[in-house]
Amino acid sequence: MDGALVDRALRAYGEAINLVEPLRVRFWHDRRLTIAQIGLLFAVHQQDRLSVGEIARELHTRPATVTGLVDRLDRAGYLSREVDDVDRRVVRVSLTEPGRRVLEEILTEGRAYLNRAFDVLGEARVAALADLLAELVEASATANYEPSEPTPAQRTAGKDE
Repeated sequence: MDGALVDRALRAYGEAINLVEPLRVRFWHDRRLTIAQIGLLFAVHQQDRLSVGEIARELHTRPATVTGLVDRLDRAGYLSREVDDVDRRVVRVSLTEPGRRVLEEILTEGRAYLNRAFDVLGEARVAALADLLAELVEASATANYEPSEPTPAQRTAGKDE
């Protein structure tokens, strides 16, 4: 594929993602929430009573990282922990009412912000955009990610043997 076209698409994609950056920054500041904490709240919102391990898999991170995030969000009152009914070694994480409210605020503000841009585009173009984004997600799920060059760790692996 033409490199200039790929660059143009990547640049447009990055700019589109950055549209919501002012909202994120305000929520970080006003609520003292990081993007990782907001991501965790959304993961628990999508499926309540996840275990720390399940959340780690969902967020593609380590359980120890999730535990730290859950600790902070629990102290802030956005999440609660409960021992699993079947396996007492497993801790389940749920949203609290303040956690639900903060997510609703994020969703409401984000939707209002993007609705203004969508109004400018019009219904047909927004439908086309939604279709293209869905196709991009599907295509990326089927593509095998392989770095074009070895990472520094891969380049040095085996040199001491």
